[in-house]
Amino acid sequence: MEMETMISHCSLRKLKWEGSPKRVLFVVKRGDDEANAILADMAKWIQDEHKVEPIIEPAVQKETFPQYRSYKSTDLPLPYHIVDFIICIGGDGTLLHANSLFKRRIPPVVAFYHGTLGFLTPFKVENFKIVLSDVILGNVSIMLRSRLLCSIHRSDGKKKLAVNHSNRCCGGLNDVADTPIFPEDDHFSPDCGEDDGILDDPESHLHALSDPENLLGYSMDSSRPGFYVLNEVVVDRGQSPYVTSLQTYCNGHLITNVKADGLILSTATGSTAYSLAAGGAMIHPEVPAILYTPICPHSLSFRPVVFPDHAKLRVQVSEASRASAWVSFDGRFRTELSSLDSVIVRTSKWPLPFVTTGSPVQWIHNLATNLHWNNHTKL
Repeated sequence: MEMETMISHCSLRKLKWEGSPKRVLFVVKRGDDEANAILADMAKWIQDEHKVEPIIEPAVQKETFPQYRSYKSTDLPLPYHIVDFIICIGGDGTLLHANSLFKRRIPPVVAFYHGTLGFLTPFKVENFKIVLSDVILGNVSIMLRSRLLCSIHRSDGKKKLAVNHSNRCCGGLNDVADTPIFPEDDHFSPDCGEDDGILDDPESHLHALSDPENLLGYSMDSSRPGFYVLNEVVVDRGQSPYVTSLQTYCNGHLITNVKADGLILSTATGSTAYSLAAGGAMIHPEVPAILYTPICPHSLSFRPVVFPDHAKLRVQVSEASRASAWVSFDGRFRTELSSLDSVIVRTSKWPLPFVTTGSPVQWIHNLATNLHWNNHTKL
């Protein structure tokens, strides 16, 4: 019996608009006068040339661009339909910030380089008229970058936790024993206000002035329906002098007991970030995978591994752990985990649609130019 098999997976898609784009959200590095000047040029041009309304983040709008509309900081995280696409001006951190602003779905992202690294920002600012015209006309390719959906589970029903945009924890939500603080799946849940296809009026979220009592543009008390991670989720020992003791599971089966400074679970996109610094492999962003990378493990034989994207991973603080652990999501929303608390991680069904140059060698080029991959110095 002869059998021929072929596996083909490509995350590149052609951008197709159902109608002409009407609104664009600008996300820039705060306090950067140069980035604000770039934003001013882009916003005026895209409004005058293509009749696309610029929407500015509350803090930046309040400080610099009162002539444009914004959203209320209490609306965070935002519904995806509030704008048609997003323009990021900055470095990789600006893109991670944009990812944290939205609920499950996120509009297409166009990232312009104006930062220190630029691994995730493929376009040059000086070419913005050509790039944005192509985006509006649908003459660009979209790479679907996978994200991780993360939820925190508590072992003690008496504990309370609300995770907020100020990166601090405070009392707020009553959770029951061994149930997630946030919905575990991607499906619509009335409790977290996700529309997931049934849209309310985008105008209801847009305002001429941002909340004057919250100039940072962050909601100080809004719990999130889940953590959608573009780079990585990290469980570490925090300020404790002891190694972290973690039990890890894949689809309910024990993987191993981790004794290390921490553990990184990352996407392929995040493989060139913290995971790489901890000794993980570099994975092409089109490869559907979850990277499992220990941080300074107690055993030298404990090496990083790669799981398929359909794996459901669980990281639990061991009952025998000498201290609590801490979890963070793309470097944000840092939260303490006590004994037997756990984090559930799996690939979200909502990837980040990332406008790309379409070049098949762009990723290799980034490795060479940004990370100096395999560069040899002549003596």
